Amino acid sequence: MQKDFHYYCIGILAYKAGFSQEDSLTIAHASQYIDDSRASKRHHFDDIAFEPARTSHVGLEAFKWNVQKKVYLPFHFLPEEATNAYNFSYKVKPLPELAIKLFKEAFTEPNKNFRLIRAGIALHTIADSYSHQGFSGIEDSGNLIINIKQKKKDGSWKDIKVSNFMPMIGHAQVLDIPDRPYLSWQFEYPEETLFDNVVEINNTERCMQAAEDIFNLLKSIAGNKSQEWDSFKDTLLELFSYHQKDLEKRCYNWQLKFNEIFKRPYDSSKWWNEMIPMWLTFQEWEKLRKDPNNHLCFPKRTNFGNANWVLFHKAAWIQRNFVLDHLPIDDPVKIS
Repeated sequence: MQKDFHYYCIGILAYKAGFSQEDSLTIAHASQYIDDSRASKRHHFDDIAFEPARTSHVGLEAFKWNVQKKVYLPFHFLPEEATNAYNFSYKVKPLPELAIKLFKEAFTEPNKNFRLIRAGIALHTIADSYSHQGFSGIEDSGNLIINIKQKKKDGSWKDIKVSNFMPMIGHAQVLDIPDRPYLSWQFEYPEETLFDNVVEINNTERCMQAAEDIFNLLKSIAGNKSQEWDSFKDTLLELFSYHQKDLEKRCYNWQLKFNEIFKRPYDSSKWWNEMIPMWLTFQEWEKLRKDPNNHLCFPKRTNFGNANWVLFHKAAWIQRNFVLDHLPIDDPVKIS
């Protein structure tokens, strides 16, 4: 899934389920920020050294086992919980029980914003379980697919050529095709080509199923405040079906349809900007820029521990540890 689902659709689903506009946008922001949080170095805020949880990656780092283990598996390619280490598959299935546990546990938090942020992170993982189903977040030959075709607007099929250098990690073999909601596509597994076993996928149908299931999860928390799924599902179908590769144009469509909720577009830097005093002059920043140990050092804001950026990273650490504790990842060769 991409930003149109992780932020805009999740925001709408929360709002329709009965959450307030503000709370819905907090859930949605946490959901999308999973794809935007790439910080990997410790941050210093006066006397506090805070280590953010990296939840996304860039480029060739995907080849590192640590990225697969700590980023892909806990947040983007969550497998089913391991009940038997000898009969365990890393392949993703829709709506894994482990993700439902994460979602429900989030609402046991007494701190409201922490509750919403933890839920948003879990919902990102749940949404990805629909678009990433059949793939695994580790380097594995089971992720290799061939004869990839994409359906065009006129209904004909277009061959998709993938570089031999693409890793067999996640859906890299098929680029971002599984994440674009309007596409239909097909492929074959190499060992099954003799049997003409073509797998055809309709992303719009997957998005609609993900949206309905997530709406029901949110509705179970919000109680009787929610609207009926049938009252807005056709609008979601229209938005998912919009055949537009440009992500920002698709997101703008969501803003137009639900402008009473989305007063402004998603801003990935919003929570980080809340962490630093914007009133500092350039000269003041230069004085504060480095601490005695040559670390980048920021002034600590008031109520530091309740800042959304801080809560997000604490919540991400909780989800990562929870997931890794429930998977049979104990291979000393792989774990660094």
